[in-house]
Formats: sequence, structure tokens, C-alpha cells
Amino acid sequence: MPSTPSSGITVETTLHHEEAFVASMAYMSAARPVLCETLVLAGQRRGEVIRRISEDNGRTWTETGTVVLQEHRGDRNLHWHHPTYCLDPEHGLLIEFTTQYERWANERMSFGPDATDDMLELRTGRIFYRFSRDEGGTWGARKQLVQTGPGYDETRWANGIEYGKNTGNLCPLSRVLKLRDGSILAPIWFWELGEDGELLKLPDRFGELIWPSTAVATFRGEWREELCDYEWQMSNAVTAPEYMTRGLDEGAVAELDDARLLMLMRGSSDVRQVMTGAKFFCTSKDGGRTWGPAVPLTYPDLRIVHSPSSLPNLFRSCKNGRVYLIANVLPAPTRGCDPRYPLVIAEVHPMYYWVIPETVTVIADRQDDQPDLVRFSNWQMIEDRETGNPVLFMTATRADAILPGSEGTILPHAYRYEIRLPE
Repeated sequence: MPSTPSSGITVETTLHHEEAFVASMAYMSAARPVLCETLVLAGQRRGEVIRRISEDNGRTWTETGTVVLQEHRGDRNLHWHHPTYCLDPEHGLLIEFTTQYERWANERMSFGPDATDDMLELRTGRIFYRFSRDEGGTWGARKQLVQTGPGYDETRWANGIEYGKNTGNLCPLSRVLKLRDGSILAPIWFWELGEDGELLKLPDRFGELIWPSTAVATFRGEWREELCDYEWQMSNAVTAPEYMTRGLDEGAVAELDDARLLMLMRGSSDVRQVMTGAKFFCTSKDGGRTWGPAVPLTYPDLRIVHSPSSLPNLFRSCKNGRVYLIANVLPAPTRGCDPRYPLVIAEVHPMYYWVIPETVTVIADRQDDQPDLVRFSNWQMIEDRETGNPVLFMTATRADAILPGSEGTILPHAYRYEIRLPE
């Protein structure tokens, strides 16, 4: 994997908050540099989730209260993902999206074969949104995201997604876009259903059906003045190429020219799949209403961009108009979810959609005093209002953090990474 200082990209790293993980970060105003963040704390305040506001573009912060993301309901727990925000200045709106899902009281997260049985998390996830007209000071009532049209309601809320059968997610790390044509575009992912109405399993390279499969789509919202709301339509499902990956999720969209959109997706790979871990991409020529097939991301010489199953960012820079990805990119083939280092930024060709090798620049990498299972992933990203540079807020975590008896997720501080792009 090449990495050259001649890319014109440099990275400045500073401490953002001690003993914390930044779970959400967004501008709350179209006119002023007001930032809001959600922090998961460690140390003496371990387990607390708080909100902070900055009125001066992140120079100083004020803590505004705690956040409750779980509610007990009999033998079930109701959970909320951390919020994702989108500004719609045309209609004077700040939109907050979040996913709600349920778990049995003793249910633990699982992505393995045992995740197909009686896990509520895989069958109850729904997406909600609400509006603020005063930069997040007050909020309207939450509404469920429901596809417009006959046959859709709060149970069967989108094509191929039904509460009680499968979950649809808007990842709290994803960016919701305001497109040039005025519409809102939200990338989602969901557990696929088969013809029998059960979670779909794709054959692996041994021809066996082991893992439930995930797919990606986009919700496109168009404003309707008479409703004071958006009408939502879901695109076709973008599914995994058979044998190559056991699912796609965490889509990231960039708007190009001529109504073209490019979506980059996380792929999943393990010993039962036929190829190395990779990111996949697809394109739309109609503003996200329909998407083409998913194909692996490559360099110009057709080498796969080796990447574990981890979050990608994709965006068109407000500073220079170029298209960039941020992802864990490795110099050699990998399987599964690790290693998640180094973390890099690289330019993507806007016509051929390959990664330009000479632009690959390391943002963060494992240091000698860090464990082999350290992860540089699950960051929050904004484009700074003053500089136009992308800025990441990220805490190094441990791959074994979800295992009983582990040292936990936080290692231990949140850092701010300002990625200085060329003009």
C-alpha cells in the first residue's frame, strides 16, 4: 500500500477529550458554527453519556446534560442509537435521525451464526426522525421513517423490511446528505429476508448456508409543503456479490456531477468467503432512486484495495471538490474485522471510481506501545466550517472489547484529527 507525502495531505492530531468516545458530532446551524456532540465517558464517570455544545466551532464546550439511550419494558429493553443529523437550510430545518431496536433482557450483540434464532435486535430495528427549527433548542415529535405508498405502514415500513421479521438501520456513523436537487438522502442497511419471510442466508464458498446476509439501500426524501414533511422512497436493495462477501452495510454516499452518486460500502469477509476483505461501491445516475450492482473497490491496475470489515467514509470535499475516502486500508490481504490500522485518506477518481495510489495518506497507525488488537475506526467526521478540511473525532478501541472480562472499549482518550487537504 503506497503512502507518499507528495499527496499534499497532512494530518494534525490534538487531544479532544480525556477518557471519552465521541458517539455523534454535527453542526446544528446553517448560519452559525454551532457544534453538538454526544460523549460516552470512561474513567471516574464510566458509563455516563453526555451532550455538549460549542458556539465557537469547537474551541470551547459546554456540557448540557445526560443522554438516556435505554428503557426497560418488561422482558425487553428498548434501545436508541446515537443520533445522526442533517441540515436542510432551504426549509429551515435541522433533522435528527436515530434507530430504535429491542433486545431481550439477557440478549447480547452477535453477528455470528447464532444471530439467526431469537434475537430481537435483528428483527425490531426501525428508523425515526424529528425536526428542530431553532438549532436543536426544541424538537418536534418523532416520526417513523416509512416508505410512501399503499401497503406501507409502521410494521411493513419499507420494501423488504418489516418490524418483527428484520431490522433496518441508519448507522450513527453515517452521513445523511442534502443533495443539490433539494432532496435528503439517507443510506441505510438491513438484514435481508428470503422468500420464506425468514432472514436470508447466502451460500458460502462451501455451498453452505451459515450467515444471515445484509444489504444496503438509500431513502430519498422530497419535501411536500402541504404535509410539512418529506415523502420517502426507498431505492432498490444493493446486495452482496455471491461468494465474495457475506453482506454489505454502512453505506457512505458522495454526490458527483450530472446527478451521479457514488456509494461506498463496508463488506464482510471470513474464512468461508472466497476473497480478501474489501470495500464495495455502486453508482446511481438518478439521484439515489436506483443503484447499480456492487463491485469491489480497486486501484487503477485492478489490485483490490485490501480493507477489513469496518466503517468507510466517502465525501466530495467542500474545499477542493475532489472525492475522498477514509477507511482502514492494508498493504496485504485480510479477513474479518481486523486489523483496523492503518487508517488512511485517499482520493477517488470521479469518473473511474478507483483509488489513486499516490494520494494514500496515513491518518493514524498502531504505535509500539499499543496492543495488536487496537482499532482506529468508528470515528465521527465533519467538514470544518472555517477551513473546509475534514476533521475526525476518534478514540482508539480494542477488538476484544465485546468479550466478557475484556478491558473495555476506551484506550483512553478522544483525539481530533484535522486532515489538511490541498486547495
